Amino acid sequence: MDILEIEFIKLLGIKRDNSSLILEPKEKLNNHIGSLHAGALYTLAEAQSGLFLQDSFKEFSADAVPLLRCSKTTYKNSATSVVKAFASANKKDLEKFKDNFLKKGRATISIKVELLDSKKRIVMLGEFKWFVQRVNK
Repeated sequence: MDILEIEFIKLLGIKRDNSSLILEPKEKLNNHIGSLHAGALYTLAEAQSGLFLQDSFKEFSADAVPLLRCSKTTYKNSATSVVKAFASANKKDLEKFKDNFLKKGRATISIKVELLDSKKRIVMLGEFKWFVQRVNK
């Protein structure tokens, strides 16, 4: 399933921009001080980590079920403009993940995400650990 087909992602208005996801500010997504709510930002970051995972392993992503196991987030600045998400993972971790998945049918990987506002200020930093298991066919 494509990340953008998830109803909650649609509800927030998250959109794709090449390999990144973006969230535009809307009053209904604001918190009590008028900036984007931490929950909306978290969802953007979590979805970006899932998109990175999906794009990194296209060859078997259709045969796998990813589940978020845990996450760690740090909010740095409030956001009142468009926020763009960027994800990355250690190259060795990507190789280990692929090897484990192909050998065992399951694997875990941590993906780092950075959210930047339109002024390139860091809004949030996150790390998302995914467990992925092959679907029994």
